[in-house]
Amino acid sequence: MKRALLIIFSLFIGFSLKAQIFLPAMQGVQYRSGISVTTTAVTNNTTGYSVTSGATIVGPTAAITARGLCWSTSPGPTIANSRSTNGSGAGTFSYTITSLNPGVTYYIRGYATAGGVTTYGDEQIVITLPIMNFAYTGGTQTFTVPAGVTSLTIEAYGAEGGTAPGAISYNIKGGKGAYMKGTFTVSPGDVLTILAGGQGQTSPTAICGGGGGGGSWVIKSGNPILVAGGGGGAFCSNSTSAPKYAEGGPGEITQNGGDGILAPGAVSTISSGGSGGYGGASYWGSGGGGWFGGGISYNDPTTLANKYPGAA
Repeated sequence: MKRALLIIFSLFIGFSLKAQIFLPAMQGVQYRSGISVTTTAVTNNTTGYSVTSGATIVGPTAAITARGLCWSTSPGPTIANSRSTNGSGAGTFSYTITSLNPGVTYYIRGYATAGGVTTYGDEQIVITLPIMNFAYTGGTQTFTVPAGVTSLTIEAYGAEGGTAPGAISYNIKGGKGAYMKGTFTVSPGDVLTILAGGQGQTSPTAICGGGGGGGSWVIKSGNPILVAGGGGGAFCSNSTSAPKYAEGGPGEITQNGGDGILAPGAVSTISSGGSGGYGGASYWGSGGGGWFGGGISYNDPTTLANKYPGAA
């Protein structure tokens, strides 16, 4: 069965100061006598989407009616490009530029306007950090920390559980996978093993629940540093006069699977999720995939969620 690629890992590579790509260009330039602008070096280039800069304005405070930053993907940005407005008068300010694109070169400089004339400061050049995506492949992938990198910000989603089948289609979906995000200290040359979970299968029989979604893992030196559990498979039951359905439970941010959800009016009991990395099991919807084993629907043992490849 085809599996949906529901999981994306986003790695934002946080460079140490010596490795950050900040390239100061022109020195401060005055376009109006009596006012000077010095652009602050770029910092906080850690997300791929934002950076922080600022400027120091020297001149007659009363005359300076506007000040801020301007930026562009081309050299020599002006207030005709993207800009911020950070008050007026002389002094120092800081500003975080947001909504940038990852892996792109930006040119940034401060400005001050007085008497209808704008003075620009020196230009700072920054390359926003790239983002690396790891989608479901059915196996593990590896990432080697490059030179100069001392921290990684990682986002992970567990996979969605499989849908419930049946003669009557209620479009009942599996539970959503868990979401986890964290920043971790690393060293150049460290190797991370990554598993992006796949969506649980839909059972081929009319009375079985869907398979649990696979969990997503990031492993360093044999130890999990980030885990996002997969969602439970959807529930279906023909134990009363009409089929009963319920959506799967959400994944957890631990190694434990979530409890099952009782379908309204169904003659059934709630099954607990697996614990300690083991997949849960049920006669209906299965638990999410775990480290040691996948969830299973006993009515259809082939409807499984993946365990972590290589786990004992």
